Amino acid sequence: MRNRFDQLAKQLLQTLLASCGSVEIEHEVTASPQSIDLTFVPDLAHGAQRGRLGLLGRLASNPSLFEPFSGAPGLAEVRGCVRKQLTWHHSLSLVGRGADEPPWLWVLAAGEPRQVLTGFDLRHEAQWPPGVWVSVPASRFGVVVLSQLPREEDTLLLRLMGRGPTLEEAIDDLQSLPQDAWQRLLVVPILVRLRFEILEMDEKDPEMEEFLMRTQESFESFCERTRRDGHLQGLEKGLEKGLEQGQRELVAQLMRQKFGEELTDRVLPLLVRLPSGSALTQVGVWLMEASQPEAFLEKVQVLVEAF
Repeated sequence: MRNRFDQLAKQLLQTLLASCGSVEIEHEVTASPQSIDLTFVPDLAHGAQRGRLGLLGRLASNPSLFEPFSGAPGLAEVRGCVRKQLTWHHSLSLVGRGADEPPWLWVLAAGEPRQVLTGFDLRHEAQWPPGVWVSVPASRFGVVVLSQLPREEDTLLLRLMGRGPTLEEAIDDLQSLPQDAWQRLLVVPILVRLRFEILEMDEKDPEMEEFLMRTQESFESFCERTRRDGHLQGLEKGLEKGLEQGQRELVAQLMRQKFGEELTDRVLPLLVRLPSGSALTQVGVWLMEASQPEAFLEKVQVLVEAF
Protein backbone atom coordinates (compact mmCIF):
# COMPACT_ATOMS: atom_id res chain seq x y z
CA MET A 1 0.00 0.00 0.00
CA ARG A 2 2.99 2.30 0.49
CA ASN A 3 3.41 2.84 -3.25
CA ARG A 4 -0.30 3.66 -3.61
CA PHE A 5 -0.11 6.40 -0.98
CA ASP A 6 3.13 7.71 -2.54
CA GLN A 7 1.29 7.88 -5.87
CA LEU A 8 -1.65 9.65 -4.23
CA ALA A 9 0.70 12.36 -2.96
CA LYS A 10 2.28 12.80 -6.40
CA GLN A 11 -1.12 13.06 -8.10
CA LEU A 12 -2.28 15.64 -5.57
CA LEU A 13 0.87 17.70 -6.02
CA GLN A 14 0.64 17.54 -9.80
CA THR A 15 -3.04 18.53 -9.88
CA LEU A 16 -2.80 21.29 -7.28
CA LEU A 17 0.34 22.96 -8.62
CA ALA A 18 -0.50 22.74 -12.33
CA SER A 19 -2.56 25.94 -12.23
CA CYS A 20 0.26 28.15 -10.99
CA GLY A 21 3.44 27.00 -12.70
CA SER A 22 5.30 24.32 -14.60
CA VAL A 23 5.07 20.82 -13.14
CA GLU A 24 7.00 17.73 -14.16
CA ILE A 25 6.79 14.31 -12.54
CA GLU A 26 9.55 11.71 -12.54
CA HIS A 27 12.00 14.36 -13.76
CA GLU A 28 15.18 12.54 -14.82
CA VAL A 29 18.52 13.94 -13.70
CA THR A 30 21.97 13.07 -14.98
CA ALA A 31 24.94 11.45 -13.21
CA SER A 32 22.98 8.30 -12.30
CA PRO A 33 19.62 6.69 -13.12
CA GLN A 34 17.67 8.97 -10.77
CA SER A 35 14.35 10.71 -11.09
CA ILE A 36 12.85 13.47 -8.99
CA ASP A 37 9.29 12.68 -7.88
CA LEU A 38 8.04 16.13 -8.86
CA THR A 39 9.63 19.43 -9.91
CA PHE A 40 7.84 22.76 -9.90
CA VAL A 41 8.72 26.17 -11.33
CA PRO A 42 6.23 28.90 -10.31
CA ASP A 43 4.64 31.18 -12.88
CA LEU A 44 4.83 34.72 -11.49
CA ALA A 45 1.61 35.59 -13.33
CA HIS A 46 -0.32 33.04 -11.25
CA GLY A 47 0.60 34.11 -7.74
CA ALA A 48 -3.05 34.34 -6.71
CA GLN A 49 -3.71 30.72 -7.69
CA ARG A 50 -0.65 29.62 -5.77
CA GLY A 51 -1.74 31.63 -2.74
CA ARG A 52 -5.01 29.78 -2.40
CA LEU A 53 -3.09 26.53 -1.92
CA GLY A 54 -2.23 27.62 1.61
CA LEU A 55 0.93 26.16 3.09
CA LEU A 56 1.59 24.17 -0.09
CA GLY A 57 1.58 27.43 -2.04
CA ARG A 58 4.15 28.92 0.34
CA LEU A 59 6.40 25.91 -0.10
CA ALA A 60 6.09 26.33 -3.87
CA SER A 61 6.94 30.03 -3.98
CA ASN A 62 10.35 29.19 -5.51
CA PRO A 63 11.56 26.56 -7.99
CA SER A 64 11.27 23.40 -5.95
CA LEU A 65 11.44 19.64 -6.00
CA PHE A 66 9.04 17.62 -3.87
CA GLU A 67 9.80 14.13 -2.62
CA PRO A 68 6.82 12.55 -0.79
CA PHE A 69 7.27 9.56 1.52
CA SER A 70 4.32 7.60 2.89
CA GLY A 71 6.38 6.72 5.95
CA ALA A 72 9.39 8.16 7.77
CA PRO A 73 12.39 8.31 5.40
CA GLY A 74 15.82 7.39 6.67
CA LEU A 75 19.10 9.23 6.35
CA ALA A 76 20.14 7.36 3.21
CA GLU A 77 16.86 8.14 1.45
CA VAL A 78 17.06 11.84 2.26
CA ARG A 79 20.72 11.99 1.21
CA GLY A 80 19.55 10.63 -2.12
CA CYS A 81 17.02 13.48 -2.33
CA VAL A 82 19.72 16.05 -1.58
CA ARG A 83 21.89 14.51 -4.29
CA LYS A 84 19.05 14.89 -6.78
CA GLN A 85 18.53 18.50 -5.70
CA LEU A 86 22.17 19.38 -6.38
CA THR A 87 22.30 17.35 -9.60
CA TRP A 88 19.22 19.14 -10.95
CA HIS A 89 20.79 22.51 -10.10
CA HIS A 90 24.00 21.48 -11.86
CA SER A 91 22.04 20.29 -14.92
CA LEU A 92 20.21 23.61 -15.14
CA SER A 93 23.51 25.48 -14.88
CA LEU A 94 24.98 23.50 -17.79
CA VAL A 95 22.22 24.72 -20.11
CA GLY A 96 22.30 28.30 -18.86
CA ARG A 97 19.17 28.07 -16.71
CA GLY A 98 20.79 27.75 -13.32
CA ALA A 99 20.51 30.31 -10.54
CA ASP A 100 23.08 31.19 -7.92
CA GLU A 101 21.16 29.08 -5.41
CA PRO A 102 19.76 25.57 -5.89
CA PRO A 103 16.01 24.97 -6.05
CA TRP A 104 14.31 24.20 -2.77
CA LEU A 105 14.02 20.58 -1.74
CA TRP A 106 10.92 19.68 0.25
CA VAL A 107 10.70 16.19 1.69
CA LEU A 108 7.09 15.41 2.61
CA ALA A 109 7.12 12.74 5.31
CA ALA A 110 3.98 11.01 6.56
CA GLY A 111 5.90 9.77 9.60
CA GLU A 112 8.35 11.61 11.84
CA PRO A 113 11.93 10.98 10.57
CA ARG A 114 13.75 11.60 13.85
CA GLN A 115 17.16 10.54 12.55
CA VAL A 116 16.81 12.94 9.63
CA LEU A 117 15.71 15.86 11.79
CA THR A 118 18.64 15.43 14.16
CA GLY A 119 21.19 14.21 11.60
CA PHE A 120 20.69 17.23 9.33
CA ASP A 121 20.20 19.56 12.31
CA LEU A 122 16.84 20.71 10.97
CA ARG A 123 15.06 23.33 13.02
CA HIS A 124 11.65 24.92 13.31
CA GLU A 125 11.57 28.62 12.46
CA ALA A 126 8.90 31.08 13.54
CA GLN A 127 7.69 31.89 10.02
CA TRP A 128 6.61 28.28 9.49
CA PRO A 129 3.84 26.36 11.29
CA PRO A 130 4.64 23.32 13.44
CA GLY A 131 5.70 20.37 11.33
CA VAL A 132 7.92 22.34 8.95
CA TRP A 133 11.63 21.83 9.63
CA VAL A 134 14.32 23.66 7.66
CA SER A 135 18.09 23.50 7.29
CA VAL A 136 20.58 26.35 7.20
CA PRO A 137 19.65 28.91 4.50
CA ALA A 138 22.38 27.90 2.04
CA SER A 139 21.08 24.32 1.81
CA ARG A 140 17.51 25.33 0.81
CA PHE A 141 16.21 22.08 2.20
CA GLY A 142 13.30 21.28 4.46
CA VAL A 143 11.21 18.42 5.79
CA VAL A 144 7.45 18.67 6.28
CA VAL A 145 6.27 16.14 8.87
CA LEU A 146 2.65 15.84 7.76
CA SER A 147 1.48 14.31 11.04
CA GLN A 148 2.75 17.38 12.95
CA LEU A 149 0.93 20.01 10.88
CA PRO A 150 -1.85 21.87 12.69
CA ARG A 151 -5.36 20.80 11.77
CA GLU A 152 -6.51 23.88 9.85
CA GLU A 153 -7.61 24.69 6.31
CA ASP A 154 -4.23 26.24 5.44
CA THR A 155 -2.57 22.80 5.80
CA LEU A 156 -5.42 20.65 4.46
CA LEU A 157 -3.96 19.93 1.01
CA LEU A 158 -0.69 18.72 2.52
CA ARG A 159 -2.36 16.63 5.22
CA LEU A 160 -4.21 14.76 2.47
CA MET A 161 -0.79 13.37 1.51
CA GLY A 162 -0.36 11.78 4.94
CA ARG A 163 -1.37 8.40 6.28
CA GLY A 164 -3.31 6.91 9.15
CA PRO A 165 -5.01 9.43 11.47
CA THR A 166 -3.51 12.37 9.54
CA LEU A 167 -5.17 11.32 6.30
CA GLU A 168 -8.39 10.32 8.05
CA GLU A 169 -8.75 13.74 9.69
CA ALA A 170 -7.89 15.49 6.42
CA ILE A 171 -10.59 13.54 4.57
CA ASP A 172 -13.10 14.49 7.27
CA ASP A 173 -12.06 18.14 6.93
CA LEU A 174 -12.36 17.96 3.14
CA GLN A 175 -15.86 16.52 3.39
CA SER A 176 -16.90 19.29 5.80
CA LEU A 177 -16.27 21.90 3.08
CA PRO A 178 -19.18 23.06 0.88
CA GLN A 179 -20.02 20.72 -2.00
CA ASP A 180 -18.82 23.26 -4.54
CA ALA A 181 -15.56 24.11 -2.74
CA TRP A 182 -12.69 24.12 -5.22
CA GLN A 183 -10.66 21.82 -2.96
CA ARG A 184 -13.36 19.15 -3.22
CA LEU A 185 -13.68 19.56 -6.99
CA LEU A 186 -9.94 19.01 -7.47
CA VAL A 187 -9.18 16.40 -4.82
CA VAL A 188 -12.22 14.11 -4.67
CA PRO A 189 -11.70 12.61 -8.17
CA ILE A 190 -8.18 11.61 -7.14
CA LEU A 191 -9.46 9.96 -3.95
CA VAL A 192 -12.19 8.19 -5.92
CA ARG A 193 -9.60 6.85 -8.35
CA LEU A 194 -7.64 5.36 -5.44
CA ARG A 195 -10.88 3.79 -4.15
CA PHE A 196 -11.30 2.00 -7.48
CA GLU A 197 -7.74 0.70 -7.32
CA ILE A 198 -8.26 -0.62 -3.79
CA LEU A 199 -11.61 -2.20 -4.66
CA GLU A 200 -9.92 -4.15 -7.46
CA MET A 201 -7.44 -5.70 -5.01
CA ASP A 202 -8.10 -9.20 -3.74
CA GLU A 203 -6.78 -8.48 -0.25
CA LYS A 204 -7.19 -5.30 1.78
CA ASP A 205 -5.43 -4.44 5.03
CA PRO A 206 -7.08 -2.43 7.84
CA GLU A 207 -5.62 0.81 6.52
CA MET A 208 -7.23 0.25 3.13
CA GLU A 209 -10.57 -0.57 4.75
CA GLU A 210 -10.36 2.61 6.80
CA PHE A 211 -9.63 4.65 3.68
CA LEU A 212 -12.65 3.15 1.92
CA MET A 213 -14.86 3.98 4.87
CA ARG A 214 -13.58 7.56 5.17
CA THR A 215 -14.02 8.28 1.49
CA GLN A 216 -17.49 6.74 1.17
CA GLU A 217 -19.23 10.09 1.61
CA SER A 218 -17.00 11.75 -0.98
CA PHE A 219 -17.63 8.86 -3.37
CA GLU A 220 -21.40 9.13 -2.98
CA SER A 221 -21.28 12.91 -3.50
CA PHE A 222 -19.13 12.39 -6.58
CA CYS A 223 -21.63 9.90 -7.99
CA GLU A 224 -24.53 12.23 -7.28
CA ARG A 225 -22.83 15.09 -9.13
CA THR A 226 -22.20 12.90 -12.15
CA ARG A 227 -25.82 11.71 -12.14
CA ARG A 228 -26.94 15.34 -12.32
CA ASP A 229 -24.58 16.05 -15.23
CA GLY A 230 -26.48 15.75 -18.50
CA HIS A 231 -23.32 14.73 -20.39
CA LEU A 232 -23.17 11.53 -18.33
CA GLN A 233 -26.83 10.49 -18.39
CA GLY A 234 -26.08 7.74 -20.87
CA LEU A 235 -23.74 6.13 -18.33
CA GLU A 236 -25.93 6.54 -15.22
CA LYS A 237 -27.25 2.98 -15.13
CA GLY A 238 -23.77 1.61 -15.58
CA LEU A 239 -22.51 3.55 -12.59
CA GLU A 240 -25.19 1.97 -10.42
CA LYS A 241 -24.06 -1.46 -11.56
CA GLY A 242 -20.67 -0.96 -9.96
CA LEU A 243 -17.02 -0.64 -10.73
CA GLU A 244 -17.01 -1.08 -14.51
CA GLN A 245 -19.03 2.01 -15.35
CA GLY A 246 -17.72 3.77 -12.25
CA GLN A 247 -14.28 3.75 -13.82
CA ARG A 248 -15.66 5.32 -16.97
CA GLU A 249 -17.47 7.96 -14.93
CA LEU A 250 -14.26 8.83 -13.09
CA VAL A 251 -12.24 9.16 -16.28
CA ALA A 252 -14.98 11.33 -17.81
CA GLN A 253 -15.07 13.61 -14.77
CA LEU A 254 -11.30 14.03 -14.73
CA MET A 255 -11.30 14.65 -18.49
CA ARG A 256 -13.96 17.35 -18.20
CA GLN A 257 -11.96 19.16 -15.51
CA LYS A 258 -8.73 18.99 -17.47
CA PHE A 259 -9.73 19.47 -21.12
CA GLY A 260 -13.34 20.69 -21.07
CA GLU A 261 -16.62 19.60 -22.60
CA GLU A 262 -15.68 19.35 -26.28
CA LEU A 263 -13.00 16.69 -25.87
CA THR A 264 -15.08 14.84 -23.28
CA ASP A 265 -17.98 14.56 -25.72
CA ARG A 266 -15.62 13.09 -28.32
CA VAL A 267 -14.04 10.56 -25.97
CA LEU A 268 -17.12 9.31 -24.07
CA PRO A 269 -18.35 7.07 -26.93
CA LEU A 270 -14.88 5.53 -27.07
CA LEU A 271 -14.86 4.78 -23.33
CA VAL A 272 -18.09 2.82 -23.66
CA ARG A 273 -16.32 0.48 -26.10
CA LEU A 274 -13.48 -0.27 -23.70
CA PRO A 275 -13.64 -3.05 -21.10
CA SER A 276 -13.13 -2.21 -17.45
CA GLY A 277 -9.93 -3.02 -15.62
CA SER A 278 -6.49 -2.44 -17.06
CA ALA A 279 -7.69 -0.72 -20.27
CA LEU A 280 -9.59 2.01 -18.46
CA THR A 281 -6.85 2.28 -15.85
CA GLN A 282 -4.38 2.95 -18.68
CA VAL A 283 -6.65 5.70 -20.04
CA GLY A 284 -6.73 7.25 -16.58
CA VAL A 285 -2.93 7.21 -16.37
CA TRP A 286 -2.64 8.82 -19.82
CA LEU A 287 -5.15 11.47 -18.77
CA MET A 288 -3.23 12.41 -15.62
CA GLU A 289 -0.01 12.73 -17.62
CA ALA A 290 -1.46 14.38 -20.76
CA SER A 291 -0.77 17.99 -21.68
CA GLN A 292 -2.05 17.95 -25.29
CA PRO A 293 -5.73 16.94 -25.73
CA GLU A 294 -5.36 15.77 -29.33
CA ALA A 295 -2.43 13.51 -28.45
CA PHE A 296 -4.48 12.03 -25.60
CA LEU A 297 -7.44 11.44 -27.94
CA GLU A 298 -5.19 9.69 -30.47
CA LYS A 299 -3.89 7.29 -27.80
CA VAL A 300 -7.45 6.40 -26.75
CA GLN A 301 -8.47 5.79 -30.38
CA VAL A 302 -5.52 3.43 -30.89
CA LEU A 303 -6.39 1.56 -27.69
CA VAL A 304 -10.04 1.17 -28.73
CA GLU A 305 -9.02 -0.20 -32.13
CA ALA A 306 -6.94 -2.83 -30.35
CA PHE A 307 -10.14 -4.19 -28.79
